[in-house]
Amino acid sequence: MMHPKLRGLTTCLLLVLASPAYAVTQLNMDIEVVDKGKTTKHSEIITFDANRARFDFLAEGEQKTAKTPYLLTIDSGKNWIIGDTHEDKPSCVQVDIIEYFQKVGGALTTLDALVNPKIDEPKLRKLLEGDGPKMMGFPTKHVQVQITTNAKASFLLKKYEYALKITDDIWYASNLEVHPIRKQWFQALSQTGYPLLDSIYDDWTKQIKGAVLKQDTVVEVTNVKRNSTSTQSQKAVITSIKELEPNEIEATIFEVPECKKITKNQIRNTAADMFSEGRLSP
Repeated sequence: MMHPKLRGLTTCLLLVLASPAYAVTQLNMDIEVVDKGKTTKHSEIITFDANRARFDFLAEGEQKTAKTPYLLTIDSGKNWIIGDTHEDKPSCVQVDIIEYFQKVGGALTTLDALVNPKIDEPKLRKLLEGDGPKMMGFPTKHVQVQITTNAKASFLLKKYEYALKITDDIWYASNLEVHPIRKQWFQALSQTGYPLLDSIYDDWTKQIKGAVLKQDTVVEVTNVKRNSTSTQSQKAVITSIKELEPNEIEATIFEVPECKKITKNQIRNTAADMFSEGRLSP
């Protein structure tokens, strides 16, 4: 399965902004996901400077410890360390993010050859754009964009037909600089080699003209033959921003452990999961 930290990273990176002098800055973010009537909540602590960033993932009510799962980059987002704890022992893998998404694109192309889907060109529409409220003292713009597409496929003599609709409400601060890590991430997303993904990511990112402070996403997948729709919603919002003093910075916050490289089989096995769960949506 797709590592859960990579699943949520796209949303996290949307919310990374840059402090004017690239001092070490810390954000706190709350995320709420509603899926099949079940609500889950977690928070994230994001610590970053000019070219380093660390994301610590906390379940609701948890405090950060040495066992807290995390993501770490020290080269502006080109490579990522995925850190976790298994059987009370720390473990991690290292991912070159452009190479990773190119291999995901290749896996999706292979999947296409297997099921021969007919996918309509995704359409992106801007439904709303205007002034938003002030958030933490920053004036914001509110934009609502919607992506729709339809897909048909045949596999083992069975026919499938689905309609996908993704609606994003985004509040961004146009006077806050976008961090280089976010730029690196979206560059990778638009270079998968899978044309449908590359084009829609490129179109989607053009709608965002500043640092995102809040994002609400609703993903609706309709089984056309059964006339049934499943819906998942996610809300992510930055709750605090603080520039850290030297004595507040953990000595090991950006320390890189020795890690394994993620394997080709792991990448291949996660591509279908990402696509079916809507994790490859912007």
